[in-house]
Amino acid sequence: MTSSKQKTIRARIAEEAIAKVMQFFDGTLAQALHEILQNARRSGATSVLITHNRADGRITVSDDGQGIGDPRALLAFGRSRWPQYLRGAEHPAGMGIFSLARRSPRIRSRVAGRAAWSVQLKEDHFVGREPAAVAADPEWDRDHGTDVTFSILPTDPGWIPSVIADAVRHYPIPATVNGRKAEQTDFLKDAVRIETWRGLRVGVLHSTDSTWPTRDINFHGLHVAFPDLPQVHALPGTDADAPRTWWTLADVADCPDLELTLPARTAIVQTPFTAEFVDEATRIIYRAIAAAGHAPRLGYETRTRAAAAGITLPDDPRHLTPWGPANAYEDKLLEHPRYPDLQHAILVDDDELDAAESQTLAWAAKESGTLGRYWETESALRGYRWYDDLPCIIGVDVHMRSGTETHTSTRKTRRDGEIPFRGAIDEIELELLMQRTGCDAPIRVRMPTSAALLSQDGGATREPEPVFVVRRDATIDRSALANALVEAHFEPSFDSDADSVETQMREYRRRIAYLVTELLESREAAADADLRELVATCILPSMGSDSNVDIEIRNGALTTINRI
Repeated sequence: MTSSKQKTIRARIAEEAIAKVMQFFDGTLAQALHEILQNARRSGATSVLITHNRADGRITVSDDGQGIGDPRALLAFGRSRWPQYLRGAEHPAGMGIFSLARRSPRIRSRVAGRAAWSVQLKEDHFVGREPAAVAADPEWDRDHGTDVTFSILPTDPGWIPSVIADAVRHYPIPATVNGRKAEQTDFLKDAVRIETWRGLRVGVLHSTDSTWPTRDINFHGLHVAFPDLPQVHALPGTDADAPRTWWTLADVADCPDLELTLPARTAIVQTPFTAEFVDEATRIIYRAIAAAGHAPRLGYETRTRAAAAGITLPDDPRHLTPWGPANAYEDKLLEHPRYPDLQHAILVDDDELDAAESQTLAWAAKESGTLGRYWETESALRGYRWYDDLPCIIGVDVHMRSGTETHTSTRKTRRDGEIPFRGAIDEIELELLMQRTGCDAPIRVRMPTSAALLSQDGGATREPEPVFVVRRDATIDRSALANALVEAHFEPSFDSDADSVETQMREYRRRIAYLVTELLESREAAADADLRELVATCILPSMGSDSNVDIEIRNGALTTINRI
């Protein structure tokens, strides 16, 4: 009978790890300062003095804490000398001094009632190649505390005061820098609401724009990014000065459940606690919005989540954004939202319409005086009953007649190139395809118009000519029609050899103006208008205001230029 001996394994620190300790920190001045300042705070310091002089290349941080009783603890990698309550509350790594490994630190310290001591450390001491000599320091006359003096490196920022100022700005202990009181503020000084939760002070801030502010946790002066901290966004409202974004920051008071990566505490460790914290921070934002009293335009899902959390937000203001036609080149500028007449309001989904359809609808709506009935779709509002009940235009077909011939232009026929009419015809009528919640098939509504754009939008700057029709008996504003065509079809080229966008736009406008005049009047009239435009833009600017010149062109060639 054979027996086998059970094998076990146990975690331990390999000697090779000591040789790599200088790689555990990034070596920056900011990180070195934070590690020293955290140790000062944990030692019970009530004040910190910082002195620096780039001329002698050294910085000293002095505190009036309890001092270091056993200097051997300095180089005991991973062994924390802090009391049990601090180890449980903050999880100190016992490695902070190694952030100074490249900075030749000198440390002086005294515990009340004991002799002062000092030690000068070099890189070889930190990696265990040499022992460090600890000496009595009878000249150090403070009753208790610690001084840490270390080198400024060539790689440190040129303006040392700004690094120090940032390090102590939200530090919880009064600090003095070169004899002057440092500027220190509450990390949550700009918060509109502050709540305390499980050892964290959670502050809510807001902004009038939709930017994404930095989301941090302040660990006793050290800012740690925590991008999971929640934000709540509102849609643009009638008041441009009203808040649109709410977010949270957190200030650590005494939170053992919050774990930071060690040794440098540069990130938050994801634990069940962090998920609970994010949920609570979201509820705190909701409570801040509820307490403010005003009614922001919040999306349906936001209000639903707040209600599920037991928080009643102010009633939705039922604002909508006035609709304006889309263009092929860039996002359109939107007006401020306002109260709609919900009995007559119609939504327009420009995600379903192309720019040519959008411009055609706008032309007809302006003619009929109904443009004010149309409103932008906003997906965040879906779910509100008042919004879902509104009809929404998802398509624009064009019915046309010229003599006895008729044609219906749909998105499919336009994409297939089926465009039998162009220029002046006898009759034009739009058919608006409207969708209603709960209806499978779209509702079709007819609408008269004097003009319609029939080309597929996008890329038309590369086509010979976009196609449009106008009603023969209508008085057409040719400039407005040309502008609608440009908005529907102009897309600039960004190739390296292309002209500037402004030049491309100017040339495309000339081309469209020529096309409109040619189809509605004659080629000669278009050429004359184009010539006048060229003279106005290219020739007149180079001539004096008192110049009188006759220019004669015959058979396509310039013959004479006579000054009068």
